[in-house]
Amino acid sequence: MKGSLSDYEGEQSTHPVSFLWNSLQLKMECCGVDDYADWRRNDKWRESHSNQSWPYICCQWPRRAHITLQQLDSQGVPPLSTAERDQCYKFINPQPSAIYERGCYQAVRHEVEQRLPVIIIVVSAIITVQLFAVIAAAILCRHQEHMFDFSMHSSAT
Repeated sequence: MKGSLSDYEGEQSTHPVSFLWNSLQLKMECCGVDDYADWRRNDKWRESHSNQSWPYICCQWPRRAHITLQQLDSQGVPPLSTAERDQCYKFINPQPSAIYERGCYQAVRHEVEQRLPVIIIVVSAIITVQLFAVIAAAILCRHQEHMFDFSMHSSAT
């Protein structure tokens, strides 16, 4: 995850990594990999966004809870006013109410842990179906082999 932060080109970029980060941070209400400070440690981000400590997608704003991924524009950016963006950026050290401090790694890990029983059941079902398919294929091959051997012996006599 940390490696992809350096490929992030900002909220207005059409780059797929940027879209994924925007979508992830919006949906999971997280910022960065470990926390919002990951953006400050990202040289590429600091060079291209010297006036921002983190992407505005990390900001909390009153309407955020009502925005769905379908409402994002083609770059994965939610419809925010300039005032909402400025409110987030005015804090050099973010206030708990201004920015999501939880990192996305923790958020994704929590989601996976919540869904782990379902994931295990689905994977187990897929493995079982695959196992039966392999057994059925082996039985069919063996049956075909016997049919071939029988036809060879009957034509030789």
